[in-house]
Amino acid sequence: MTAPLQISLSGAFTNWLPWLLTTLAVAGFVFLAVILVRQYHMFRQFDRKHFFRHIKQIKLLYTLIDSMPDWIYVKDRKSRFILTNKHLAASHGIRSPDEMIGKTDFDYYPESLARTFFSDEQAIMKDGKPIVNKEEVLTGQKEGDVVLSTTKIPVRNKRDQVVGIVGIGRDITRQKHVEERLKQLSQVASSTENVVVIMDGSGNLEWVNRGFEEKYGCSLEEFVKKNGRNLRACSSNENIGEILNEIIVTGRSQSYSSRARDRFGNDVWYQSNITPVIDDQGKVSSLVLIDSDITGLKKADLQIKQQKYELEAQRDQLRKLNARKDKLFSIIAHDLKNPFQAIIGFSELLKSEYNRMDQERVREYMELIHDSSSSAYELLFNLLEWARAQTGAIRVSPGPVCIKELIPDIIDLNALHMKEKQVRSENLVDEKIVAFADRNMVHTILRNLTSNAIKYTPSGGKVTLDASEKNGSVEVSVSDTGVGISEEKIKTLFSLEKGKSTAGTAGETGTGLGLLVCEEFLSLNRGKIRVTSQPGRGSTFTITLPAAPSASSQ
Repeated sequence: MTAPLQISLSGAFTNWLPWLLTTLAVAGFVFLAVILVRQYHMFRQFDRKHFFRHIKQIKLLYTLIDSMPDWIYVKDRKSRFILTNKHLAASHGIRSPDEMIGKTDFDYYPESLARTFFSDEQAIMKDGKPIVNKEEVLTGQKEGDVVLSTTKIPVRNKRDQVVGIVGIGRDITRQKHVEERLKQLSQVASSTENVVVIMDGSGNLEWVNRGFEEKYGCSLEEFVKKNGRNLRACSSNENIGEILNEIIVTGRSQSYSSRARDRFGNDVWYQSNITPVIDDQGKVSSLVLIDSDITGLKKADLQIKQQKYELEAQRDQLRKLNARKDKLFSIIAHDLKNPFQAIIGFSELLKSEYNRMDQERVREYMELIHDSSSSAYELLFNLLEWARAQTGAIRVSPGPVCIKELIPDIIDLNALHMKEKQVRSENLVDEKIVAFADRNMVHTILRNLTSNAIKYTPSGGKVTLDASEKNGSVEVSVSDTGVGISEEKIKTLFSLEKGKSTAGTAGETGTGLGLLVCEEFLSLNRGKIRVTSQPGRGSTFTITLPAAPSASSQ
């Protein structure tokens, strides 16, 4: 069980100096009271004024009594005041204590309350037993109800007879209010789900609430035995030493976040606040730590950050899509229009001027129409393939693909172009190289790469296709002896937004869409593409695809 929270208020009600002085004053006052009561009975029939003049001669003791913050008084057997101090008189709005001499509580308090006081005092007169620290509530006071801690001690004569009482009343109204407030705070601290820890001024753990025991599954002593008593040793915050030093030096509260493990081994995030308690000398006498579980807030924060990241990624994707849309419209409006304009223009010339043209001119126009048609077909093919990949309409059917078997058809498709430019081809692919991918997509990839290699290779150059297998992957390379590509240009080859196609060595035009198709198809087949090049010495495009499982491993 967690011990009830007890907090002492240094300097408020438990300051030792007033109590010591009061104790000394009471001892002297009892002695004085005995003398006063005895002398009162001796002189009351003769010279009452002489009696009170004798009292006032003891100035030193009077000064001490009047300096006490308590209500101090002496009463005779009939509960009549025969001496009071200034504080008691002032509490009744009386300037001089002498005005209260000979009067009783019935002159100052409601009858029911005065009768209670009278009964207590007469009981003392009868049995001689003192009343010590009795709490009494004075109603009807100007400041509201006042709570007194009252002590009444019997005064005896030489025959040991009780001849009066000495009374001391201390106003503990504020103390009772504070105690009630502390009691409420204690109940809150003990019952709250938050972790509450009381430490001394150096950070040593002294008290924990039930929330602490429930979170960590152990008592304070069990926790200290395992982790140490000082917060510097048992906190998970690596900056806790600096935080404590800052609090002790400045006397100001500090807040920080930390992560710990609960009794079930789960990570828990806490928002911690350490508040110092300052004593009368302005020094930190103790520290109060409150941990609030913010694990849910942390998770929500992570979710918000993740959602923000996803939204930003979607935003970037939309920007790319818009840029691609613009590029697509540009291709349709410009690059696709040009070859058809050439086809229409030359075909109209042939139609209208055929009878007046020689065979050489007719052949030239027909070749131009053929080249424009081939260019338009290649552009349309790549455009459709890329659009299908973007919309997810294309279906991937992976399977074993013998790379060597694809090469002859690819060479045949580019044979006329190679013949016109006098570019040679070389097939070094081994028939044992088998990839696991979609056959048609691999064919399109190699056709585009071979077409580009021919386009940027000058007359008399060579295009080489090679392949190898290692570590479960197949690498197929298409190399040329062409113009090469700069490093800056390589960075934008696969960007539809930034990429810009350059004319081939024979003036061939292009859009750069073919490389984008290659990248999309490789992505769909768990493949990659890389480029190595030296300007003026040629380029090598290498694709990587998963290798087909061997018969022995199936």
